[in-house]
Amino acid sequence: MARVQVFAQFAWVLLLLAVPVYAQPRPPRGGPGPGPGSGPGGELRGLGGERDPFFDAMREVFQDAPHKELFDLVNRSEVRQEIGLASDAASKVKDNVHDAMREVFSLRDKQERLTKDQYKEKIRNALTPFEKESYKILEEHGNFDRLLGIYAQARKYRAILNDKVAEKIGLDGVALDRFRRERAEYGRTLWEETRDLVDKAIRNNPPGAALRPAFGRLFQQAEEKLERRLAELLTDEQKRKFEDLKGVEFKLPPDVFDPRGRRPPHNDHKGPPDDKQKRNDAGGKGDDKEPENKCCDHRGNELLVCR
Repeated sequence: MARVQVFAQFAWVLLLLAVPVYAQPRPPRGGPGPGPGSGPGGELRGLGGERDPFFDAMREVFQDAPHKELFDLVNRSEVRQEIGLASDAASKVKDNVHDAMREVFSLRDKQERLTKDQYKEKIRNALTPFEKESYKILEEHGNFDRLLGIYAQARKYRAILNDKVAEKIGLDGVALDRFRRERAEYGRTLWEETRDLVDKAIRNNPPGAALRPAFGRLFQQAEEKLERRLAELLTDEQKRKFEDLKGVEFKLPPDVFDPRGRRPPHNDHKGPPDDKQKRNDAGGKGDDKEPENKCCDHRGNELLVCR
C-alpha cells in the first residue's frame, strides 16, 4: 500500500509527456484503479462501460492545437503586464474559454451516438469561433508576438503544435501534420517507457524510499528525448526563427501548465464566483479542500479518479 501511495504522488507527472488537461488517458500501471466513469486502468468510459469517443476526440483535438494553453497564460498578472494587455481584454479571453468549453460539453450532453472522428469535427467547429475571437483580442490589445515568445519558452518545441507559433516559424501543411503526428506517436512511446521505468523503481525499492529524485531524472530524460526528436523535424531556419521568437527570457513557474487542470497561481483575474466562493461569501462552513489529484470538466464534474 505504501508503494501505491508513493506512486500516486507522482503518476500525474507522466501526463505531461503526452496529453492536455482536458482528458487524460489511463494512468500508469500500479497506480489508480477504476473509479466512477472510468474503465480498467482508468480509461474514460461511457455509461455502458465502453470507451467514450467524446473524450478520445477531445484529447486528440486539444493535443493537435493547444490554443487554450496560450489563452490561459493571460490569466497571470505578470504575463499581462509583460505584453501590455488590460484586465478587461483578458476577461474577454477568459470568458471565451469558458463559453467554448460549455459549448463543447454540450455536444456530449446531447447523448448522440457519434464516432470519435465525428466528435472531433463537431468539437473543432464548436471551438473555432471562440478561438478566433480570443486571438483577435490578443492581437489587437497586446504584444501578441511577445505572448507567443513566452509560450515558446515555457513549452519549448511543443509550442509549435499551436498554429500561431507554427505560422511564425514557417511550418505548415504536410510538415506541420508530420510534426504533430510524430509528437503524438513518440510521446506515446515515451509514456510507455517511463511508466515501465517508474514501475521498476517502485518494485525495486523498499516502501517509503525517497523516490522523488529518481522520478525527477526519469521525467527530465523523457523531456530531453522528446525535444531532440522534435528538433530533428525542423530545418535550421525554422529552429532559428523559433529561438528568435522566444525573445528575452521570461520566468514562469515550472508547473504553469499543471496537468491536473487547476487554475495557475497568482491568478488575480477574477471571474464569476464558483460554488465554494459563494459558500465562503455566505459564511458557510464545510471542507473545501480539493482532492489531491482530481480532474474535472468545466462544470466541476470529476472526469477521472486520479488518486
